[in-house]
Parts: sequence; structure tokens; C-alpha cells
Amino acid sequence: MDGRIVARGVGVVSIGLGAMLTAAPRQASRLFGIRGYRHIVRLLGVRDLIIGVGLASGRSPRRWTRARAVADAADATLLTTGLAAGVFERRTALPGIGVALGFGALGFWLARRLP
Repeated sequence: MDGRIVARGVGVVSIGLGAMLTAAPRQASRLFGIRGYRHIVRLLGVRDLIIGVGLASGRSPRRWTRARAVADAADATLLTTGLAAGVFERRTALPGIGVALGFGALGFWLARRLP
């Protein structure tokens, strides 16, 4: 498995996710269980666009993969905190936490294997 190809693929997915979060924050906030926080969703979308472009460029893949992993860990923390405070919806926040933790672990694992 070529880690650089995987990193570029993660970048393309990040660009798609970032575009969706930025263009349709209301729908995305409902999808991820953080209804009413469109401004946060849009900010996360811009962050994902930047990281995605960095990953897709193929330049400094280890740094960009670490950035992606840290962003996913931050997303898991945000969702967990919001869920614990009763601000976010349980039925959609819990799967989001799982996805963020899974992709964060993948990112840290992949970053260790890149130049």
C-alpha cells in the first residue's frame, strides 16, 4: 500500500466534505446532530477544505495527514463535549464521534508511515 496515494485519497474526501459543510451548513448541522450551529459547521468546512487541498497536493503528506488526524480528534472532542452538555443530539452525535475517532486513528497511523 502506497501511503501517499491513500493520503491523496483522504485529501479528496476532505475536499468533498469541506465543500458540503461550507455550502450547506444547515443540512450538515442536522446530519451531524449539531443543529443550530451553522457557523461552527461552516468553519469546520473551511478547515477541511484547506487540509484537503494540502493532502491532495502531495506536498508534505506527513504534515497534512497529521493535521487531518488532529482535526478529526478535535471533531470527536467537540461532539463528545456537546453530547455530554446535552447540546447535541445523541442519535447523530454518537456515530459522528465514532467516525471522527476512526479517521483520526487512521490519520495518525498513516502519518507514521509517510516520509
